[in-house]
Amino acid sequence: MIKEDYISFETAKLLKEKGFVGSGDIGSRCGFYSEKDYETGHGIITKTGREVGLVYDDLDNSELERYEYLRPTLQMAMKWLREDKNVDIEISVYSKGFDGTLTYCADILLYGSRLIVKQPIIGKTYEKTCEKAIQYALKNVLSL
Repeated sequence: MIKEDYISFETAKLLKEKGFVGSGDIGSRCGFYSEKDYETGHGIITKTGREVGLVYDDLDNSELERYEYLRPTLQMAMKWLREDKNVDIEISVYSKGFDGTLTYCADILLYGSRLIVKQPIIGKTYEKTCEKAIQYALKNVLSL
C-alpha cells in the first residue's frame, strides 16, 4: 500500500506564514497540525465551532486557530509553490552508492527566470529532499 507523505510541522508553519490558504489553493484534502497535539490532530475545534478530524475538505488556514496549521502532502505543497508562486522544484537522482542506495538532489527554479539554489539540496530519500527543497523555497525564494 502506498502511503501519502505529509510535510513536517515546521514546514506547515512556514506555509501558513507565506500565505498557503488550503483546500481552495490545491483543490484537495489535507490534514492539520496543532502545536498542542500536532501528531494526532484529534479533538480540535475551529473558530466556527466545527470539529475536524485528521483529514477534511474545504477548510483553510484562516479557519484554524493561530497555533494550528494545515498539513498538505509534499506534492500538494510543491504544486502550490509551482502554480501560485511560480517556483518549481525538480528532484533527480544525484548518485547511486555501491550498495545500491540512491541520493537525491533538488533544484529550485523561478519560471521564466533562472536556477535559484547555488549549491544543490541533497537528501538520502526522495521525500526528505522534497521537504528540504520546500523549506528552502519558503525561507529564501519567496522572500526575494
